[in-house]
Amino acid sequence: MRTAARRSGRLLAAALAAVALAATAVVPAAAAPGGAPPPGAAGAQDTAETQAVREAASTGKPVEVLSKRSESSDTVAQPDGKLKTTTYVQPKRVRKNGAWVELDPTLQSLPGGAVAPKGSTADLRFSGGGSAPLVTMARAGKELKLSWPKPLPKPKVDGATAEYASILPDVDLRLSATKTGFTQVIVVHTPEAAKNPELDQLRLAPARTSPATPSPEPAPTTTSSR
Repeated sequence: MRTAARRSGRLLAAALAAVALAATAVVPAAAAPGGAPPPGAAGAQDTAETQAVREAASTGKPVEVLSKRSESSDTVAQPDGKLKTTTYVQPKRVRKNGAWVELDPTLQSLPGGAVAPKGSTADLRFSGGGSAPLVTMARAGKELKLSWPKPLPKPKVDGATAEYASILPDVDLRLSATKTGFTQVIVVHTPEAAKNPELDQLRLAPARTSPATPSPEPAPTTTSSR
């Protein structure tokens, strides 16, 4: 008989904490960075901001100032000549290969068998099975690899989650990509499996990091019975 997974309260709290809040500031175009005057004013500089304001005024529709876009903010010129900047608590996008990519933790297959999220603030990938590092994560020229104590089966992918079935009898491992990293859950299906002494030995361990990269704490492990 299956029972509900434990720590549901903590998961709910984490989900609520993950809600992206935003702060919005609206300023006149004349107050744009660099002190650029409104379009049409004498000596106006033809900046990205003034171009966007001019286009918004002529079309009657908001126009984003693409040069001001960042991982966690948008700046949009309004038809009334003002610039509106919205700053988000959590990142919305990441820059890859010179272009902005929307954050999307949905996993996709890579050449060689590994799986990785479509968009994440870190260069993240999960093992495609075997003895390769379970998790590889890199950002800003620093790389972290985490190993698993035993060879892994090929994962079953569902959305943002890769499930490695039967890492022990009636025990599965689930890795879920997030927009900024990943989570780890060990699923124990039977009371007998929960008594397996090997269960206490299952830990992520640093496989290899670059010299400048400190080893972070392993991702939290949640053991649940089903």
